[in-house]
Amino acid sequence: MSDSPVTLLRIVLDTDSNDKIRDVAENQGSIAHRNCGANELMNLAADSCQKKRILVIDDDPHFLKVLAMLLAKAGFEVIKAANGKEVFDTLENATFDLILSDIDLPDTTGLEICRRLSQSSIHQHIPVILMSGRLDDDMKAVALAAGAKDFVSKPFAPEFLLAKVDTHIGKC
Repeated sequence: MSDSPVTLLRIVLDTDSNDKIRDVAENQGSIAHRNCGANELMNLAADSCQKKRILVIDDDPHFLKVLAMLLAKAGFEVIKAANGKEVFDTLENATFDLILSDIDLPDTTGLEICRRLSQSSIHQHIPVILMSGRLDDDMKAVALAAGAKDFVSKPFAPEFLLAKVDTHIGKC
């Protein structure tokens, strides 16, 4: 069972009533029924889901902005960092469901971020996906050896990245 008050949401098309959508929500043992339109259903689903937090790290401001917008549009809460100092300052005050980091940063590397996280009892559980534009075949092996849970080569299709994120933390 989920921590969310709505533990089950089933969507059934009700073709007998002008294609309205019927949602059935089981709310801690009692079942509530109501007919609602698609917009109401989306709002209900969004309200019942706690956004997952992703820390996105890249020193390219344009790429960082685009990546943050992609993830936010997919329903994630996104915090951005451009260098190692910002990363470790942010981690002192918050925790995340996932970290998505470029390997090459101005003052550290994504590899070092993985190593430091693996030594932290508070943050060692956070999956890290490392990204790189380097086409070195050994980079994925190096990233995984440093503690990354996954590796993505830049450039990548947005759908591919979202599938990787979903693999590690699911969707909201």
